Amino acid sequence: MPSLPEPHPTNNPRPRFRTPPWDDDHPTRRELEQRMPPDHLARTIEHAVARLDLDALDATYGNTGSQAHRPELLLGADLAAAAVAAGVTVYAPVPGDGVENPKQIPKRDFVWVASEQVSICPQGHRLAFEETWQEKRAEGRVRVWRYRCATVHCQGCPLQPRCTRTPESGRSVQRLEHEELLEALRERMATVEAKALYRQRGQHVEKANADCKQHRKLRRFSGRGLVRVRAEVALLVLAHNLVVLSTITKAPAEQDQNATVSPNRDST
Repeated sequence: MPSLPEPHPTNNPRPRFRTPPWDDDHPTRRELEQRMPPDHLARTIEHAVARLDLDALDATYGNTGSQAHRPELLLGADLAAAAVAAGVTVYAPVPGDGVENPKQIPKRDFVWVASEQVSICPQGHRLAFEETWQEKRAEGRVRVWRYRCATVHCQGCPLQPRCTRTPESGRSVQRLEHEELLEALRERMATVEAKALYRQRGQHVEKANADCKQHRKLRRFSGRGLVRVRAEVALLVLAHNLVVLSTITKAPAEQDQNATVSPNRDST
């Protein structure tokens, strides 16, 4: 079974990569953040790449020679080029939106006013900025902002029982970094065209999942540990892609053969 490559010996905890010429506070990046639409593909790619575990890829870089560009930057650029060439647009349900009868009025019912940097509750009251911090998550460090409603509004609000259990503190909502991507996706998925397109998922994505479960017997993994699980999934994906490739390459040959065997009725 294939194994991950051994890391190159080094005294540093991470290989030497070039420092990007910008950071989150760089003026150029701030300007792009303001000019870039909320549903821009670059935001989706940046968020997706940040969720990837690239430790194994990092380990393949040595600690000698000139500094290399960071793998996540190169991967993001390649994904962006491929997505633009393919005309990729995300169609997927927003996590949490499928919950029926939520115990608390969900955050999606609050209106975000980007120009004023405030959130408006269903009763029309403003939730002002309270604090911000960074959280370490699976996708890396994520910036979080908290907004809170004044207690005078919550204590006398008719929606209080469904909105907050602590009206004396005021209802608060949190916004995550790249939250505008979810909002743009939610707006897109509300259209008739998006719903019709997403119903086709069963013909494409779910078909591959069903094939792995039914025909490849992927009901449970045969090995223990993340490395073995990843290797098993990689082999299954490879097998699935080979089957698809074989089907695609056979189709033109079979058509040509049928055309040769079955002469044209109009021929003499």
